[in-house]
Amino acid sequence: MFCSKCGAQIKDGAAFCQKCGVGLSGENKKNTTATNQQVYSSMPNKNQQTGNHRLIGMIGTAVIALVAIIVIVKVVGIFNGGYEKVIEKYLKAIQEEDGELLCSIYPPEYIDYLVGPGSFYSDEEDLAEDFTEECKDRHEDLSGGIEKHPDIEYDIVSEEKLEKEDLESLNRSLKNDYDFESTVSEAYYVTFKVYIPGGKKAYTVEQYLLKIHGKWYMGRGI
Repeated sequence: MFCSKCGAQIKDGAAFCQKCGVGLSGENKKNTTATNQQVYSSMPNKNQQTGNHRLIGMIGTAVIALVAIIVIVKVVGIFNGGYEKVIEKYLKAIQEEDGELLCSIYPPEYIDYLVGPGSFYSDEEDLAEDFTEECKDRHEDLSGGIEKHPDIEYDIVSEEKLEKEDLESLNRSLKNDYDFESTVSEAYYVTFKVYIPGGKKAYTVEQYLLKIHGKWYMGRGI
């Protein structure tokens, strides 16, 4: 029990406090015992402590699991993500017969090579018109002339990431053949099949997919 005057812990049944010397009457002992009971009742018991530890452990596990999921999503996005978005744009351009969209999936320096005085096209509008006709032809081949065109899909047949030496060789070729000033930081040589589910026709595309300044492009004509 505890002294009602100074709060020091004293032995049960003691006649006086060993710290301050105050005598302990029966009332003091009663109050002190009550104080002890209040103190002990306010302390969490073993089951409460175990429950708290379990709750903290569960929260910690949930946080770790959430972080792991975020990391996995980001890693998957890195590995599958980049260049496949360019393929999807390519299919959308054919689906919607959109030559301007098709232009946007190729490196700007390649478009500059095709457009301008002494080049193949007088301006980007002329190039986009030609690309639109190409999209229409591709779409008609895949759909077999059906007016209501189902969505176009693709399957990747093979992919090969360029190693350092091959990447350096590709950059030299781009500079020499197309006046590229930008550097390709990453590239894949990808073969994919384009088709309409249930359709009778399909065609295969083999292209370089190029990462330039953090953005992916399709390497038409490269």
